[in-house]
Amino acid sequence: TRDSIVDGLPIRVPVLDIHTVGAGGGSIAWRDTGGALRVGPRSAGSSPGPACYPGGGSSFTVTDANLVLGRLPGTSLLAGRMPLCLPSAKTAADVAGAEHGVTGVELAAATLSIANAAMVRAIKVISVERGHDPREFSLLSFGGAGGLHACELADELGIRTVVVPRMPGLLSAFGMLSAPQLRTASMTVLRVLSADALLHVDAKLAQMETSLLGELPNAELTRSLACRYRGQSFELDIAWASDPDTIVAAFTALHVKAYGYAMDREIEVVNARAVATLRSAVSIAAERMEAGAVSVQDVVGVGPVDVVPRANLEPDGAVMGPMIITELSSTTWVPPGWSVRNQHGHLVLERQ
Repeated sequence: TRDSIVDGLPIRVPVLDIHTVGAGGGSIAWRDTGGALRVGPRSAGSSPGPACYPGGGSSFTVTDANLVLGRLPGTSLLAGRMPLCLPSAKTAADVAGAEHGVTGVELAAATLSIANAAMVRAIKVISVERGHDPREFSLLSFGGAGGLHACELADELGIRTVVVPRMPGLLSAFGMLSAPQLRTASMTVLRVLSADALLHVDAKLAQMETSLLGELPNAELTRSLACRYRGQSFELDIAWASDPDTIVAAFTALHVKAYGYAMDREIEVVNARAVATLRSAVSIAAERMEAGAVSVQDVVGVGPVDVVPRANLEPDGAVMGPMIITELSSTTWVPPGWSVRNQHGHLVLERQ
């Protein structure tokens, strides 16, 4: 995207279109000047890390909250090679809870509620605020702790299906290696949409594409136009077309979808952009998973639940929660009322 907002401040340079919030596993629960409980963006990081980490800090974090509530088994991280210290997490919870006049368990539940609320708001930014109804989509959950929160986020948003891909804790690294290379060139146009304007832009784009192919040979080329109604201060990106009527129809449909209305007003082309894309040939072998013994753990508010290694799930067979699914790079919490099945190696969780 050509513009974004970070911590309320506008950034007018091209960046990856990613909306972030400080609600990860290392996010610290703290008390603001008004006495309210906040979670993040303060973070324990990886060093010293959450209180439950070996050599961890004293601050109570989202990871500690999941451990105290029983959703994160103490021996699940890195296939048991990184044990977590429940007593340290409980101590941190009790100390932080005392500041708010609640028990450590109550503080842990509140911490997860606040972290989940922050993530729900972030999902609405990239869906509802862009004209997309999240109920029409599945929620893709990845990262080491994504699966611990995904079903509750889906419940809040009315989403009925959650997908946890293979290697969820390694998905970002895999994505960086396999993502395509991009080169972008853009120009300012500021002309009312017309056949003559498009001829002018077409010639300029052709020159930019020649330059892009010099940097990235054999790349695929795409074009787009940033358009707006005359007088507006924001634009919408429309795929290139040489026919003005085609652009008018596409812009009108996108404006109605994004803002709920169209206008009887001239359309102005603000910018034109050419993008060269070179696909990656990188492929990475899937994480090896081995079946293991099923154990049982108490989850606060739920009771005893099975802790199941991901490799134990048979292909396509649906199993009802509650349960905790463990693997090398991640942990998934399947709450009551949700089922899970192994489909092509990916976990598909569905609200029943």
